[in-house]
Amino acid sequence: MFSAVIEAQPRGFPSTSHAVPKKSTPSNNGIAPRDEDYIQLVKGPHDVQIQDNGSVALDSRLSMIERAQKDISIESYIFKADQSGCLILNTLIKKARQMRAKGKKFPIRIMLDKQLFGPDIDSFFVHEMAKEGIELRYYNVTHAINMGKVTHRNHKKTFMIDSGSDNSELILGGRNIGDEYFDLHKSANFTDIDVHIEGAAVSKVQKIYDRFWSSAQVTSGEDRPDKPRLTYSGPPHHGGGFAQSQSQRAAWERNVKEVTNCLADSPHKQALRTAVAKKAKTMAKKNPVVRTNSVLVASDTPDWKAAGRTLGDEMYAQIAAAKKSVVIENPYFIPQDSENDALKTKIGQGVKMELVVNSRKATPEFGITSIALYRAIGIAKAGGEVHLYKGSGAQDRIPGVAYDDDVRWATHSKTMVVDGKTAYVGSGNFDPRSINRLNSEIGLIFPDSPELSKSLTSSIRRRISESTQIDGEGRGRDGTKVDTANYVNILQFIKVGGMQLFEDQL
Repeated sequence: MFSAVIEAQPRGFPSTSHAVPKKSTPSNNGIAPRDEDYIQLVKGPHDVQIQDNGSVALDSRLSMIERAQKDISIESYIFKADQSGCLILNTLIKKARQMRAKGKKFPIRIMLDKQLFGPDIDSFFVHEMAKEGIELRYYNVTHAINMGKVTHRNHKKTFMIDSGSDNSELILGGRNIGDEYFDLHKSANFTDIDVHIEGAAVSKVQKIYDRFWSSAQVTSGEDRPDKPRLTYSGPPHHGGGFAQSQSQRAAWERNVKEVTNCLADSPHKQALRTAVAKKAKTMAKKNPVVRTNSVLVASDTPDWKAAGRTLGDEMYAQIAAAKKSVVIENPYFIPQDSENDALKTKIGQGVKMELVVNSRKATPEFGITSIALYRAIGIAKAGGEVHLYKGSGAQDRIPGVAYDDDVRWATHSKTMVVDGKTAYVGSGNFDPRSINRLNSEIGLIFPDSPELSKSLTSSIRRRISESTQIDGEGRGRDGTKVDTANYVNILQFIKVGGMQLFEDQL
């Protein structure tokens, strides 16, 4: 559909482990030099749409599966076997059967982070989906006791169809796969932002996906264990009998049944698909499709020990280039000292800085939100605008979902707009895990894209309208403390304990 030029910038940019903006001077057009395997500027027309609503995001993924003709590649940090996850898997299976009936080779690949305690999509899913020709692989399969390795995770989220064709499409952003990311959770949901994009940058992201898929850090999913055999271990009054093996067999059979139900079609899945599509049709109108002329694709590598530039370097390079304004929405705003000082320096230079983070009332993630609020208050003290978000989801609720009376929405967006013309959307947060390579991240930076930046800013302003602005003392406009109790009592823990904990894992 689109032709484009992929431009590799000169290498040799000075590297810094904390991506300090003052050392990340961008080159021409505001884009810093990069490692061309994982960080490239793709020139040419791209059609891009901001997706900031759960129904739109889920419907878009399902529709992409339904219209795919060549292949499907999915990557997620979290993939839950709940109603949204099962609907996606069921749709994938139907697509695989449809293409198989036509005699077409149709690869479907899913790459997930293994996670510390294992993902929902486990070996029982591997077994059933292999029957349909769907392959699962996992990033960083290691034991929890290996602390030097287990802390490294693949935090990227990509969703692609029809790679290498004129009809290739990509969704990339902050959303995992799970009900709370699609406005379907009854008590706690996330407002998140993805971009749907068509154009040559999709091929670049696909190549990065392929590098991860074939890397040493990614391994094929293991098949499910065999059905436990009933074994006799002595008289019951001596603690023997069949009890233990019967329990193991019952658990195995229960797992098989749960996976089968998840993957099977059902009236509930059909009704959910209809409700989501109807809601999405209305909500998608809020964000128009915008044409951009270039995209910087920036990804970390699968090998966390590898040298080179990172997504974090590119994010902070954009801030370093700011002349007028920086707008950031991020749930985990935890810049390290050098980064924090550089942000405050930009404010001192007259750059208007606006920040949207979660209120502690918006999310059960008390600890991490408290650390983010501590850093956010520092930005407010320096002269930035800080907004604490707690959404009601009034416009996002899907008819038919039985929400609790006190259901809440928290932001999970990882976005930034610089000078009203450069937009960033990705998986990377402003925290040590993302910036210092504990996570592998990916993001898209759209330079010289005022229309897309306007669309993204409008989306962020919708969250600001449901937020409370605080000053450097944590007080709202009426002078009362806003959601910041106990800060002063735990400052040293946060700075010396909590922050150091992140750095010690490097």
